Amino acid sequence: MPGRITVSTEHREHIMVIAMTGEIVEEDIVYAIRTNYPKARNLDVIWDMSGASVSGIETEGFHRIARLARRITGRRSGRRTVHVGSGFAPALYRMYGAIAHSAGLGAEYRVFETVEDARGWLLSERAAGHRPRAATG
Repeated sequence: MPGRITVSTEHREHIMVIAMTGEIVEEDIVYAIRTNYPKARNLDVIWDMSGASVSGIETEGFHRIARLARRITGRRSGRRTVHVGSGFAPALYRMYGAIAHSAGLGAEYRVFETVEDARGWLLSERAAGHRPRAATG
């Protein structure tokens, strides 16, 4: 099944959720970044990949994605990006967080197994006044 993308923005909570399902290729993520990141400059982002597979994206593809995100968003300092997935996917998302950090993206990266856990963490961090740190897992 080809990849499918849905996007929602929770303005009150300053969160954008990008949900992808199916077999995701590099071009799907590039499209999502190009069309949504310019609108997300002041938002934390949850990438809900719980219904997706990114196993077909090679390491160099993740490097290209990080470089594109850096060009579009700058450093995104002060923002958080959370990836949601299970099984083998969290290891890939942690790898991407390290790649994004080395590409100069200033967002903090985390991985959770559910959107609810990701949203809860984002809201608790904001409520506590914690400032994002460099890429973590």
